[in-house]
Amino acid sequence: MTDEDLEILNEFIAESSELLDEVETILLDLEKEDAKESAPDSDSLNKMFRAFHSMKGNAGFLDLTMIATLTHHAETLLDKIRKGTLKFSREHIGLFLEVTDFFKTVLEQLSETHSDTGFEEQAEEFARRLDESSEPKKEEDDFWGNVGSAIPIEESAPQESAAAPAADDFVNQFLVDSKELLDKLETDILALEKNPTNRQLSKDVFRNLHSLKGNAGLLGFQDIATVCHQAESYMETINDSEKLSSAEQINFLLEIVDKVRQAVEEIPQNQTGAIPDKEDLLKKIQEKLESFSAGLEVPQQSVPPKEEKSDPDKKAEEKPQKQTSPEQERSVPQTPPKAKVQKPHQKPKSGHSKTAGEVIRVDVNKLNKLMDLVGEIVIAESMVSNFPAIRMNDAPDFEKSINHLKKNIRELQELSTSMRMIPLSGLFRKMMRLVRDLSVKSGKKVELIIKGDETEMDRSVIEHISDPLIHIIRNAVDHGIEPTEERLRAGKNPVGQIILEAKQVGSEIWIIVQDDGGGLNREKILKKAIEKGLIHGDGSELPDNRVWPLIFKAGFSTADKITDISGRGVGMDVVLKNIEAIRGRVNIESKEGQGATFQLRIPLTTAIIDGMLLRVKHSMYAIPILDIRETIQVRDSNVVKMVDGQEILSLRDELIPILRIQELYHIPGKRRPIEDGIIVVAESSGMRVSIFVDEIIDQQQLVIKPIPSYLEEREGISGCSILGNGDICLVLDVANLIRLAEKMEIYRE
Repeated sequence: MTDEDLEILNEFIAESSELLDEVETILLDLEKEDAKESAPDSDSLNKMFRAFHSMKGNAGFLDLTMIATLTHHAETLLDKIRKGTLKFSREHIGLFLEVTDFFKTVLEQLSETHSDTGFEEQAEEFARRLDESSEPKKEEDDFWGNVGSAIPIEESAPQESAAAPAADDFVNQFLVDSKELLDKLETDILALEKNPTNRQLSKDVFRNLHSLKGNAGLLGFQDIATVCHQAESYMETINDSEKLSSAEQINFLLEIVDKVRQAVEEIPQNQTGAIPDKEDLLKKIQEKLESFSAGLEVPQQSVPPKEEKSDPDKKAEEKPQKQTSPEQERSVPQTPPKAKVQKPHQKPKSGHSKTAGEVIRVDVNKLNKLMDLVGEIVIAESMVSNFPAIRMNDAPDFEKSINHLKKNIRELQELSTSMRMIPLSGLFRKMMRLVRDLSVKSGKKVELIIKGDETEMDRSVIEHISDPLIHIIRNAVDHGIEPTEERLRAGKNPVGQIILEAKQVGSEIWIIVQDDGGGLNREKILKKAIEKGLIHGDGSELPDNRVWPLIFKAGFSTADKITDISGRGVGMDVVLKNIEAIRGRVNIESKEGQGATFQLRIPLTTAIIDGMLLRVKHSMYAIPILDIRETIQVRDSNVVKMVDGQEILSLRDELIPILRIQELYHIPGKRRPIEDGIIVVAESSGMRVSIFVDEIIDQQQLVIKPIPSYLEEREGISGCSILGNGDICLVLDVANLIRLAEKMEIYRE
């Protein structure tokens, strides 16, 4: 069993345990109704039905035959009770409680051995008792007496008029599950395009469509269920033939995924899951089915399954029912194939996956609150450790205790941060689809290679890097990768290559986008920069690390013509703004004819940083340690004074503009000579600035808080922090300060 299979199995166990706990609670509440002699409410019965139905679908997907079969018997009994054809009794409550306990026992073994074998006889006995309980009882046996008349219950099968979806947690869970299924569908379809003979990928696409159809049908999202049902028929036809998956079929499957994804995303607004052009889409599927069937040359029966021995029983188990509609499917017992994961002799690899009992679901708002509280604890620790009265007493064990407290708080901070971390695999998978679509549009052959997508990052940070990645990859395809003919002339592989890699380096996550195209054109960039007045002279003296960042200027583009993909000069400025908003940096390397590399360096968390405290007169400021390159004291002879008052630091043959914080923020006081202060050389995205301050105080952890709305906004400030003595310091935004230094507006006021 692979690690991925084990993760899926553990997720099933955790979710099933939650569903069984919910069923048990509902049953116990219903038992209390006996004293009140009131009929069971439809909502409780519907929730139990959905719970067993969800377990059945998930177990079927994992090929857990026994669990899938028994849950089908349970939901069949509940369906009769829901529809009012059978009255609920004490016998039913007792039986369902026994079934629930039985499932919990099975899940415990499944968690330990990854097998549900050994319970077959008990499962058969429960199935028999459930079937017997489905028979109508005498009136006097009714749990609620004459009160328990037929109950009008919502129909579970999707109706033609699209039944109203349940307004509860099931809809939210459906949205989460559907997005995961759609992402998996997209990934598998793209993989199928590269490996059209891979039958396993085809089957995976079919299963995911089937799961999506079942989930949508359960909640009454008729359009999604119908389209997925027809799509799985189309996929089944492809699987039953010897024909390879063509580009046309792949395009059509991706079009279906896009339509369904749009409908799923609009459910929170319209609550219907409607697909506006559903009829046209269904007609198109039908036409493709007919044309595909007409072109089959080999009868279906004569096509032997590849890489498998002929087994009629296995074929009968695995082959889906062609004529089963979404409406009929709910009343037709399904026997899932033999379990692939049921091998008792297999033991999980230690250290790779968590067991189901170790996994719980936590509301992200609670995690955000936890991060806020950790930040407050960091502030409180700083206040205690710097409290003057304690410091003056010279307590011998105080320093030892404070260091122990700091260590524990640091571990708490790292733990709370890790709880918000999610893998980058979901974001990277979306880039696969992007490259594929761009490749088709541009007429170029481009391949995306993904590395390190298991790397985890704060979920709030991932939202900020999605757009930058899209723009970088879009430009790599349109501007970087050359046309096929040009690549062949240069002796390159006709298929362009883009590598998307993620890795953790210290307290940063590095996301690297590297292409093997023609690289950035230095001459074109300089020419455009001169036209826009961004540089003085011809720029020939500028090093590459000062030229490449020019492409991030708004409206900057070196494209000879505007295309559907890029060329308007909007997009790359978004890259820099989004990355700087999370205190990240962008580095660029490029070699003519060999390609370009964009390196996004992003801090693990943006809530708490290691900062250097600086004093300017009586004001306190801080700079993130990651942005500081060096701190030095310089002589007046190292500073070049320009005619307009600008000061430039000459440092190892590099000219770096100097910003005086006192003058930048109009702090009262006499101007200090350059030799009496400290120069902090800071860097962001390959650009540097020298910040002149009076004194460096200390290095410490800082909790970043936004500037209060009632204060006037100042350029170059990204937030504020509370120090240990209760004072407030402002956190400097190095990227913004560099832009100010380029304009040198502060010296012209």
